[in-house]
Amino acid sequence: VVVLPEPEDVEIDLKPEDYRVDKFCASGPGGQHVNKTESAIRLTHFETGVVVQCQDEKSQHKNLARAIRVLKSRLYELKREEESKKRSTERMSLAGSG
Repeated sequence: VVVLPEPEDVEIDLKPEDYRVDKFCASGPGGQHVNKTESAIRLTHFETGVVVQCQDEKSQHKNLARAIRVLKSRLYELKREEESKKRSTERMSLAGSG
């Protein structure tokens, strides 16, 4: 289990045109209701290719809100890793081979 920090809305600027929203029927138990409603959400971020899926709630709106939060936290984590990697390569180049 990986715990990712949930960023505030200020930290990640995510516009609706930055990702694609796919709506589909949720899988799992729930009878015919599951097959009739498209409550599951899949978000695909165009720039990074990160895909987030959410079908935990019965409401499509709640699933969309949760998926956006997860997408923001994953993008935030990618950004942090990229900056950390950049910083470490810069340190290695400054330190030299001793």
